[in-house]
Amino acid sequence: MSDEICDCETDEFVGKIRRGMLDDDTIFDIADLFKVFADSTRVRIMWALHESEMCVRGISKSLNISMSAASHQLKTLKDADLVASRRSGKQVYYSLCDEHIEMLLSTALAHIKEEKRWSASSRSRWTALTAPRRWRRPFPRSPGYRMLRWISRPRRCT
Repeated sequence: MSDEICDCETDEFVGKIRRGMLDDDTIFDIADLFKVFADSTRVRIMWALHESEMCVRGISKSLNISMSAASHQLKTLKDADLVASRRSGKQVYYSLCDEHIEMLLSTALAHIKEEKRWSASSRSRWTALTAPRRWRRPFPRSPGYRMLRWISRPRRCT
């Protein structure tokens, strides 16, 4: 073994990374933001609001979910400052807070589309080339196990 260290292990490099690191509160805020995106119903609601401002009933009908489920998810989105609301008479209309949320959704969609560009055949070829070969040993008393024992039996040289 050599005592060489990689460039990313030098004190200068590590110091640069540490100086550029976000503070813990900001890191936790970012993690909390992405936790909100972890629920598919909330993402569907945000995508619908990306298209147009809507009331709870409109969201419920558009996404085929109950009004209580829509209302519950909208409260979570509103608490995370992702969705804004405005009252018009008895109706409450919801919309995305700002263009940053739209950018997050658009960026996520672009990332997913880019990932799907890989065709199934090229992906399977890539997997076949890079994946470790896995081989399961057959269960005892199965034909495969008996065949394995016969093949791997010690042979005598004659």
